[in-house]
Amino acid sequence: CHSCWGKIFNVFISQHFKGAQILPLVIAHTTPQAVAAVIDHIVSKVQEKLLFVLSSDLSQFHNQDMAQKLDA
Repeated sequence: CHSCWGKIFNVFISQHFKGAQILPLVIAHTTPQAVAAVIDHIVSKVQEKLLFVLSSDLSQFHNQDMAQKLDA
């Protein structure tokens, strides 16, 4: 279920990384350099351990029928 992925991910992170905070970012139609710049900015401002999980599969933001077409 594409629409459930975010919820499942949040539960996984919260159970395995107690006290973790999640900052969801939707990044589309940009360059790897722009993404790196955002990550560098976040790293420069946060003094705690960070884990970045990046995905280029944005089909979870569509309804099930459209997501299946895009994934095919």
